[in-house]
Amino acid sequence: MHDVLAATDDVRRRDGDSRLTRRAFMGSLAALAAAPAVLPRSGVAVGQAGGPPIPVRSWNHLTLTVTDIGRSREFYQGLFGMTIAARQARTLVLRIGNGPQFLALGGGRPGVQPRISHFCLTVDDFDDERLVRILGENGVAPAEPGGGNAPRRVRIRMRGAEFGGAPEGTPELYFGDPDGVVGQLQDVTYCGGEGLLGELCESPEPPPGAGLIALHD
Repeated sequence: MHDVLAATDDVRRRDGDSRLTRRAFMGSLAALAAAPAVLPRSGVAVGQAGGPPIPVRSWNHLTLTVTDIGRSREFYQGLFGMTIAARQARTLVLRIGNGPQFLALGGGRPGVQPRISHFCLTVDDFDDERLVRILGENGVAPAEPGGGNAPRRVRIRMRGAEFGGAPEGTPELYFGDPDGVVGQLQDVTYCGGEGLLGELCESPEPPPGAGLIALHD
């Protein structure tokens, strides 16, 4: 940051006034790009030579909590012709394009508040224990045993066969940001189905029609 200010002041002195000219602004940007990374208030190191603590590959899904799952399914399938890629008990996994990205519909109980439940990002070589350790080193502590989602907390859910997961459980990682917004991390192959990585969606259910708008991953 000192280099940025110095570059700006130098141009101001040469130009003989106190206005920040376009040339000075461009010079300041160049100095900023060359400046070393700093540690933000969040306590998470960014811009270091080793890269981010957890490199992410892509968006994977959003899960919506809805009041009537059947009605919402008809709405989204009618518009977009989305295949049901998997079922997690009551929750429906609607595939986007060829997948593995999807939109999940959950809830469907009296009094439920419609909302976006959580979002999911993917990583290479998903290892829940390693990710929990990295999150802990960056200010996101493990939740209390049996605890739910909370700000700056991480928990692992073992999704069993009764919820469309592996018989021994499919590990799913959930974390809360400083505001309590819930995120999920999974393997890049995750489709919301069976298998240790949730990567097996082998019994798709085609939509009743093509839909009005085709979606692509």
